[in-house]
Amino acid sequence: MRAPGIQAITLRQDASAYVARMSGTRLEHRIADRRYAFLFVASGAPALGGERLEAGDAARIRGPLGIDVGGDEAETVQWDLPSA
Repeated sequence: MRAPGIQAITLRQDASAYVARMSGTRLEHRIADRRYAFLFVASGAPALGGERLEAGDAARIRGPLGIDVGGDEAETVQWDLPSA
């Protein structure tokens, strides 16, 4: 069940999208072998593996790798895609 006004996105690819709204929390995600993750910072200034990012920044990560993202009042969007 979705909240009123929220639209779903249908993907017909081997891809996943994640949206996070952080408030003093940390997120951990494992990027599998032969996969890429693209992390986009929508707002705030989260840290990715200790490296501070700001709104508008992006990172491309190639697996296999575990990532750790954390921040106060930050919003991020992450795509998980197969490598070419």
